[in-house]
Amino acid sequence: SPTGIPSDKEATPAELEAARRSHGQELAGLRRRQTETVRVLRQVQENELAQMLGDFNKTAAREEKAAAERLAGARKAQDEQFRTEWDAFRREKQEEMERQKEAESRRVQAELERLRRQGDKELEEARGQLERRGGGVRA
Repeated sequence: SPTGIPSDKEATPAELEAARRSHGQELAGLRRRQTETVRVLRQVQENELAQMLGDFNKTAAREEKAAAERLAGARKAQDEQFRTEWDAFRREKQEEMERQKEAESRRVQAELERLRRQGDKELEEARGQLERRGGGVRA
């Protein structure tokens, strides 16, 4: 027969039993090979999944690092912006205080000058009164 197993008509019961045993052994061998193949395929899948997970974790770590660097850069830029604005604010306030000090200084100088002129005028008037009374004051 083409299968290698004699037909029931050609074979004796012992030959049929031997053929069945041989066929059973072949099937058991095929099952073992199939079980081993499934085990290997599962192992390959697990390895591939582990590799994919590892790649994913590396990518995630790189992206996390890049995001942290972008965040740090943004914070640095924000800090620089704040410092720039703060320096400008401080300069503006210092200039304003300088202008106020100068204005106050001019006001005080003007008041001193006014008081000096008033004092000179009062002194001249007092001298004039003394001279009219005959006192003759010398400077």
